[in-house]
Amino acid sequence: MQKAKTIFGVFILLFIVLHFFLIVSFINPVKRAEGRMHYYAMFYLYPFFDQGWNLFAPVPHSNYHLYVKYKEGAITKQFDLIDLIQNQHAANRFGGYETMSLALSNSIHNFEYSTKLHQALNGPIKNDVSYLVVQHFVKAFVNEQSHGCAYDLNFLLSITNVETKAMCVYY
Repeated sequence: MQKAKTIFGVFILLFIVLHFFLIVSFINPVKRAEGRMHYYAMFYLYPFFDQGWNLFAPVPHSNYHLYVKYKEGAITKQFDLIDLIQNQHAANRFGGYETMSLALSNSIHNFEYSTKLHQALNGPIKNDVSYLVVQHFVKAFVNEQSHGCAYDLNFLLSITNVETKAMCVYY
């Protein structure tokens, strides 16, 4: 019985040493020709059911730009609202800009794929509920930025397909 415990203990110890040796050989920062040890470590460490990030956040099919122009007093202000929100989010991750970024991009995505105007029109949009959501978001954001002093608000939505490079412009 004591001999079986000793053999089992040695087996567990060898397994632990081999486990950490394979991990260290796989993550070794010194790059050299990949040999057998790297192959064994890769076989041991690579998961059977790999989950890529595209499972949680699929690759976008379109790039969005939302150009806003308005007057505040005698000053004309103009900017790309999507870039502005993303830059503010990058500068302060806890500032609440992630929610705005997701809301705006999801609204534009919903407009892009649910509207009947998807391929039929480049230009002014009237009576499209999905576009009205984007329009309401822009008005609320500009009013917040200008403390209610904004007037003569115009914006232009540019959607570029990543694969075909086709561009649609809505206003």
